[in-house]
Amino acid sequence: MLQVESKDQSDPWSAPDPVLTSDLTSSPDALATDLPPAPPENAAPPRPARVVIAWCLIIICTVAIMMMQYQASKLPPSQPTDNSPGLDMVLVGRLALGFEPFLNASNDELRQSLDGLANQSPFVSTDRLRAAVIIAELDGSDAALERIERLTGKQLNTSLEPVTDFLADHALLKRIYSEEAYVPTSQEAQRLIQRHGWFGELAAGYNLPISDPLRQGPRNDASNAVYLIFGFGLVIVLAFLAGLGLMITAIILAAMGKLRARFLPGSLPHNSAYLEMVAVFLLAFIVFQLLAALLQPHIGIDLLLPVLVLLVLPLFWPLLCGISTGQFRKDMGLFAPRGLIREIGAGILGYLAGLPIVFVGALVTIIIAFITGLTSEHPAGREIVTGGTYPVVAMLLAAVIWAPLVEEVVFRAAFYRHLRKAPGWATWLVATVLTSFIFAAIHPQGVVGIPLLMSIAFVLAGLRQWRGSLAAPIAAHALHNGTMLTIIITMLYL
Repeated sequence: MLQVESKDQSDPWSAPDPVLTSDLTSSPDALATDLPPAPPENAAPPRPARVVIAWCLIIICTVAIMMMQYQASKLPPSQPTDNSPGLDMVLVGRLALGFEPFLNASNDELRQSLDGLANQSPFVSTDRLRAAVIIAELDGSDAALERIERLTGKQLNTSLEPVTDFLADHALLKRIYSEEAYVPTSQEAQRLIQRHGWFGELAAGYNLPISDPLRQGPRNDASNAVYLIFGFGLVIVLAFLAGLGLMITAIILAAMGKLRARFLPGSLPHNSAYLEMVAVFLLAFIVFQLLAALLQPHIGIDLLLPVLVLLVLPLFWPLLCGISTGQFRKDMGLFAPRGLIREIGAGILGYLAGLPIVFVGALVTIIIAFITGLTSEHPAGREIVTGGTYPVVAMLLAAVIWAPLVEEVVFRAAFYRHLRKAPGWATWLVATVLTSFIFAAIHPQGVVGIPLLMSIAFVLAGLRQWRGSLAAPIAAHALHNGTMLTIIITMLYL
């Protein structure tokens, strides 16, 4: 837990700032304040064997997690019968339809994106049917029929897409788009909506009068998505401009010697305890995920929250190695000598100042996705679209509370602290790059998402270096995840 400490002169972690004359051009630690780091408690002799074992585990586990994430992207997200539309499919479909009045039905790029998502989906034939529903709205029933008739079921993934369900959907959609007067029965409409969500709503109301609420409802959802995109886009542009101004200000202050880096590198009380904590966390990450995958089909409940609770346990590894609670808290940055509110505010300002870096990472991710044709959808997206209240609440808790707290302790506290045992630009660069890459690599967005996630991690590592306290990167992490989820949930449900 983060603790707010008073400025006790006997405590070096809350001492007043000294007069500083050096600048950041000589070292990222040249302005490190309060006092030089105190000697570690009960310093242990070097243990090279444990360091080597920890590094081997970290490398092996990182590669294994990346392979698991890749394999998971080729499989259904949870249950074999859950072939509901993915988050990307729904958002692109809504934008394609919503932009129609603005682009005069010439939004070919969104059509291509929709087809690309369908072709990469594990439910390729089912998602191609959904793409045909959007084509019917944009280009008319004949264009949709042409697509539907090409879907003979030869590419059907029978292990994920039940043949009878697909053939029933195929026949019903053909009837809807070939018979102008045909309106599905309430049972047929309910079945379409249950299996295809928003796409089913569009198809069920296709032959109704344009003024009918059942016809207008899903089309209004598409229009609202576009308006929200414009609104969020304006906010993002303003945030980017503010961040650019803050970044320029920070660079100027650093050049003038007025920007103080409060992180204190130095030797550690245990040569490898914090590195071992990272290795144990990654190993537990794999073991608990595999156990959840084996147990979930038999017990029938989502094990996301229990797994997240269990993954907190590796954070106590350094205490088992004999490090005192006080030393652990200091090394991890679990303090706020200038006040918790001030550290949270610094985290928010630092995140805004880092937005230009995040934008560069996002641009690289978009370029890679465009060149390779790959996507970086989070597998939880499908759960948010169709899973009801529990998946949404679980994702909010995981993204806004668990991830900022646990991931920051593992990566920006333990891992970064271990790698920064010596001051200087070299250790700063190595620590920032390594922690950022492994942080990005274990996330389920895949290789395409690594540049974006690394750019976010760079900003978080910069906040750890600037503030010393972990409160700032935790606040920035929570702000980023909360903002992204808010945008997605708003576009889906408003």
